[in-house]
Amino acid sequence: MPSLEHEAELPASPAALAGALADPAFLEAWAARLEGREVRAERQEDPGEPPATVLELDLPTSAVPRLFRPLVGPAVHLEDRRHWGPPGPEGAREAELLVVATTGPHRGELRGRLALVRSDTGRSTLLRVRAELTVAVPLLGGRLTGPLLGLLQAALDRQDAALADWLATPRATAPGPATGPSPD
Repeated sequence: MPSLEHEAELPASPAALAGALADPAFLEAWAARLEGREVRAERQEDPGEPPATVLELDLPTSAVPRLFRPLVGPAVHLEDRRHWGPPGPEGAREAELLVVATTGPHRGELRGRLALVRSDTGRSTLLRVRAELTVAVPLLGGRLTGPLLGLLQAALDRQDAALADWLATPRATAPGPATGPSPD
């Protein structure tokens, strides 16, 4: 099964990153960087369930190779769900990650984990994504895997850039997943 591995180092604590990633305003800022349309961003905190964030948007397919554009149409609908666990040692955070990409009858799913851990220096946080991709497209699924992985990697790269800008801009602190930011 094809996999995606992504890592970025950001100059903030795991709690600060978790707070940003759980803030619907940040999710909307990230969606704007993706040129997303029909954006819905929310934070869900249901009793007895882990806190979650949901980002839904339609992405233009201009990044998809021309050969495949007739198959995917003018946009891909993305739904990014993250179910957050409690703070760990040194404020580390983990989330179960599910990203579903659909266009017409075609569907791809990226399932895995997102982890926020302090770097060795303690001055920054490593954001790591480890996930596997499945594509359900009759006859052509294997050929669409590469372009879809590229689209998802580009989305994560833009998330990192949006996080760096978000953290560099003074604002009121939004609570992180579950119990809010943990003390550093």
